[in-house]
Amino acid sequence: MDVETAFLNGKVLSEVYVKQPVGYDDGTDNVYKLNKALYSLRESPRACSGTRPDISFSVNYLSRFQNSYYEMHFKYVLRFLKYVYSTRELKLKYCKSNNADILDCFVDADWAGDIVDRKSTTGFFIRFFGNSISWKSKKQNSVTKSSTFAEYIALSEAVTEVNFKLFKQGNIEVVKIESENNIAVYLQKH
Repeated sequence: MDVETAFLNGKVLSEVYVKQPVGYDDGTDNVYKLNKALYSLRESPRACSGTRPDISFSVNYLSRFQNSYYEMHFKYVLRFLKYVYSTRELKLKYCKSNNADILDCFVDADWAGDIVDRKSTTGFFIRFFGNSISWKSKKQNSVTKSSTFAEYIALSEAVTEVNFKLFKQGNIEVVKIESENNIAVYLQKH
């Protein structure tokens, strides 16, 4: 499971109070007690109660601004929280599938998607017999010169994760890895 994005809706183990965020002022100096964990809390990894692949990218992206945000980011967080609230009943369902590949992976990257530092974002998910078992959305560590290189880095990260899953699962010989960029796939194979 992707621990990096599993911090929403977890139980808070200690009492945590927060100030009113910038852009939200009800005219008082009230502080608010958190009833659910937020991804920026130190205890968030312990409070994790499950994961949602549909919010992986949003959590990753918004967490980049948790120490330095503007009103625009706050509006995005509110929109995101409305989505999470309205889809709180969504959950992963695991079903037996005899016609699915044993282990497959779908990989993608946006090239220079961050307008500030021009870094790309890696995204992938891994399925075991058609059931999602791992996913990730993460800003890449370096700036790439082309979409092929961004996809190649994404493939490299996905292959590393697949190898880890193979190690945990035992004797799986064939893994299907799909990417939109044929040149990056060719480079990965050779």
